[in-house]
Amino acid sequence: MAELSAEKRQIIRLFQDEKVGFLIPDYQRPYAWGEEECRTLWEDILAFAIPNNEPDKFNDDAEYFLGPIVTFKNDDGKVEIIDGQQRLTTILLMLRVFYAKIESLCTRNEDIVVLFSDLGKCIWMSRSRRDRSNGIPKLESNVICERDSDELNVILKSGEVPKDYKSNYAINYRFIERWSNELSAESIELLLRFSERLLYNCILLSIRAKSQEVALQVFSTLNDRGLPLSDSDVFKAQLYKKYASLGRVKEFTSRWKALEQISRDCLRQRKGTAMDELFLRYMYYERAIQGNASTEKTSLRAFFERNGYELLMKDGVLENLESLAAFWQAVTNQDPDRFSDDVLKKLYILNFAPTNLWTQLMSVYFLHYRSGSDDLLDDYSFSKFLDKVTAFILGYTIVKQNSNSLRTPVYYEFINIVRDRPVTFYRYKMDRKAFVDAFEYYDYFSDSRHITKSMLVWWAFQDIEQPLLPLSLAIGIESILSRREYNEFFVKGNSWSINSIGNKAFIEKDLNISKDDFRFDDKRRYYLGISGAKGKRGEGTKNVELRSLAMTLNEYLENDIVERNDRIRDKFLEFLDRENLLW
Repeated sequence: MAELSAEKRQIIRLFQDEKVGFLIPDYQRPYAWGEEECRTLWEDILAFAIPNNEPDKFNDDAEYFLGPIVTFKNDDGKVEIIDGQQRLTTILLMLRVFYAKIESLCTRNEDIVVLFSDLGKCIWMSRSRRDRSNGIPKLESNVICERDSDELNVILKSGEVPKDYKSNYAINYRFIERWSNELSAESIELLLRFSERLLYNCILLSIRAKSQEVALQVFSTLNDRGLPLSDSDVFKAQLYKKYASLGRVKEFTSRWKALEQISRDCLRQRKGTAMDELFLRYMYYERAIQGNASTEKTSLRAFFERNGYELLMKDGVLENLESLAAFWQAVTNQDPDRFSDDVLKKLYILNFAPTNLWTQLMSVYFLHYRSGSDDLLDDYSFSKFLDKVTAFILGYTIVKQNSNSLRTPVYYEFINIVRDRPVTFYRYKMDRKAFVDAFEYYDYFSDSRHITKSMLVWWAFQDIEQPLLPLSLAIGIESILSRREYNEFFVKGNSWSINSIGNKAFIEKDLNISKDDFRFDDKRRYYLGISGAKGKRGEGTKNVELRSLAMTLNEYLENDIVERNDRIRDKFLEFLDRENLLW
């Protein structure tokens, strides 16, 4: 068989020719279409089938393309739907509604009898003439964590929806019933023409792949609606099979749903789903155990699918994922019961790091050093580790002007962590002069690497009075001396200073809006929460340094910028020295 075949097929041919029926596999997402999507499909087909509400003006040779469907036949001989399940399920619900409506006509008209028979052959693989409830529907859902597949089975078998059914299948079936009733009330002929033209004139591009891998590749290429199948969906299916073999399906389903919820609440991802991000952070722990420090990119799916998903089948994988998710939940919630105030401040600083690599370092460190039934970390050791990571990531990014250069030293330290060796970044220590030069000439004004915000947050927390801020607080970058004021009074000054880090500070975004052109004397009022002609007091900024500047200075001059720039630089040099990261 070729890698894949593609064929244009009428709805009737698609369903009738498939003797084994269709399977929505366990790793797919649940049926999620709502009224809007169903109505769009209904109205599109209706406009095609009954042009201008005149059924006799239809061209019998016309075709309406409903899109592609990607499938492959699995080892059990069932046809798994990789792409098109939402559309295909909705079409089958339509056919079932039409079947029930036409059945009630009790007509002996030969054309209607044929249409009625063809509808039935699309809905069931086999059916007893005496007991129609024994029919086997041509669509089966094995989606994990979906309690609604039983409802789909009942609806397709009986054509009825009990009042207590709340699934999307039930809701959408009721929609289609209502629209069908409205159409048949206008004219039963309209319903008959709609039904037959859906069956005989609407087509799908049926793409049959040789394997799941090929089907997923085709899906990723074709899909421009909704989200592509995620890596974690495939992993979920593998873990589901493992727990099913142990007779623990309900337990797995419950734990997986909780894991998904925690991940959505606390994990930021740059691509894929939150669960993909959780697996990514876990992957680096497993890589480290394997001694793999390669920076060559390996996809998440490719890493875990090796040797028949051997890693996922190991004991304790789900427990590790739950423990890791709980750790990041505590980080996101800034849990004071789990972390000291000192550690929470350091985690807050890293939240603004110019690379996501710090989350991978934290994940590997946590999974290796957690202890006790609560999976806690030693506060002192963790605090020291955070210092080392912060100093290196910020310093190395400034020197290299590129956060991608961090991958090699960070991957090397993954292995040191799992082998109980201290994290030193010794091979990648920085030259002192190179750091000073890079720091002085870094473009903090148009910073595409976001090192400016990272450094400013770090600097703010060098003041022990700086309180911890909520991660939900939106932070911007403030130019203390505005460019407008600088141009008015310091035309002969050194133009470097206006863009240096000595003239930047972090500030809440709601205070940062429209303030950049204000004079410093006006900005002071906003920093302190004083606004309006009557001097109305608000909360002001939570940046302790900005409040201090506002209370002690009436103006912020160029020499203030230079002096502050030097203090930030020298303090960070002390930090790098203390962490033994400079030559």
